[in-house]
Amino acid sequence: PKKSPGQICLIAETKAPYRKRPTGLYMKYTRCKLNDAKEAYQYAVENFLGKPTNYPDETMIKHPVWSTWARYKAAIDETIVREFAKEIKEYGFQASQLEIDDNWETCYGSKEVNKIRFPNMKQLTDDLRSQGFRVTIWTHPFIQLDCTDTLNEANSKGYLVADESGKTATKWWNGDASIIDFTKSGAQEWFVTRHQKMMEENGIDGFKFDAGETSWMPQLPKLDMIPSAIDEDYPNLATKMYVETCARFNSLTEVRSAYRTQELPRFVRMIDKDSRWGDNNGLKSLVTTLLQMNTVGYPLVLPDMVGGNQYNGEVATSELFVRWLQANTFMPAIQFSLVPWDYTQDKDTIVEIS
Repeated sequence: PKKSPGQICLIAETKAPYRKRPTGLYMKYTRCKLNDAKEAYQYAVENFLGKPTNYPDETMIKHPVWSTWARYKAAIDETIVREFAKEIKEYGFQASQLEIDDNWETCYGSKEVNKIRFPNMKQLTDDLRSQGFRVTIWTHPFIQLDCTDTLNEANSKGYLVADESGKTATKWWNGDASIIDFTKSGAQEWFVTRHQKMMEENGIDGFKFDAGETSWMPQLPKLDMIPSAIDEDYPNLATKMYVETCARFNSLTEVRSAYRTQELPRFVRMIDKDSRWGDNNGLKSLVTTLLQMNTVGYPLVLPDMVGGNQYNGEVATSELFVRWLQANTFMPAIQFSLVPWDYTQDKDTIVEIS
């Protein structure tokens, strides 16, 4: 529809991933009129949205999270993680939380450590912990098609999301896969048990839970919804139940998706940001994303890594890095992956970072 200044357009339609409702298509909304934006927000929190019942781990607020992702991408192994930890301490930063990101599994979904890349994960985490680090690790709800043992087990137990024709195949950013159906209590317990086992065997302190959005499911998804669920919760209840399952782990937990989970005292991470200045998912969008997430009732926002992710050949210049860090300083937490010491010798650096 044509844009009209000062107006908002609301549309109701039956479109994936939403199913056709037995009651027919309808639109329901509540209009509230209050004195100003602050009063309206506070009213919404108290009457519609809710708020966290507690706080995430205090150390995630006081000290940075150091992630392997933006700096190394998937090219990680034990040597790289050890070197990363060594650099953090050598450059005068306090050992805090070190996050091992993508490419530690034997195959996506196995939750078993790749022994070629990480010959002794438990020894690695013990050594890092002795230096003062907490070690968290990236994980997700997908099972790649080449992860046959895990896929067969999940499929035989009926733990995978299927479309209306019964097919469980879908795609995610790493290829063809299936995704776990968190509307099934058995699937939730299976997911939790496998992650607890992985934590205990490898000395992992917590998890970075990725994905959870319904767009990754085979379309249209046929979900085992609880009887009390109303039509408008379908299929988003799957996201809610995924996040609630993730929140069963400790207060170091972070997630990136949400649906009516404002009460959970867990960090919700911003989606990956690009290494650019503009509001097209760059630095300018850091502030607007924070405000948008706050506005819908999520104050515990974990901003994406300082400087962005350097995707598709983009480079975070020294000035972009510094300005990004300045903006991030006033937010609930800070994540580094690109590192300050890579910019201290840059002749274009405006502010020396120490």
